[in-house]
Amino acid sequence: MTEAWRRLELGRALAIAWLVLSLPVALACVLPFLLPYSVLDEALPTCRALVQTGEPCWACGLTRGFFAVARGEFARAQNLNGASIVLYASFVLNSIAAGITLLRCWTRRRERRRNR
Repeated sequence: MTEAWRRLELGRALAIAWLVLSLPVALACVLPFLLPYSVLDEALPTCRALVQTGEPCWACGLTRGFFAVARGEFARAQNLNGASIVLYASFVLNSIAAGITLLRCWTRRRERRRNR
C-alpha cells in the first residue's frame, strides 16, 4: 500500500467520521424548532456543578440558550450563556457544510452509475 493510498484512506475515514458526528450537531440545531420549551424544562436535569457548588459550570445555560437563539431571543441567549450564540452559529454552519458535502457525494455517485 503506497503512502498516497494511505492518505486517501485516512481522508475518507475522517470525512465519514465528520459526517457521522455532524448528524447530532444538526439535530441540536433543528430540535429547538420542533420541541416546545416545556419539553426541554421537563427533560433536562439541573446541572450537577450548580447543585453541588452553587456556581454555574461553563456549559450551564447552553441548551436553553440554543432554544432562545432558535426563537430569535438573542439577548436572552446571551444572558443564559454567552457562548450559546456563537456555538449555535458554528453548529448551523457545520450542518450546512455537511449537507452540501453529502449532496455533492450523492450527486457524484449518481453520475458515476449513469456513466457505466
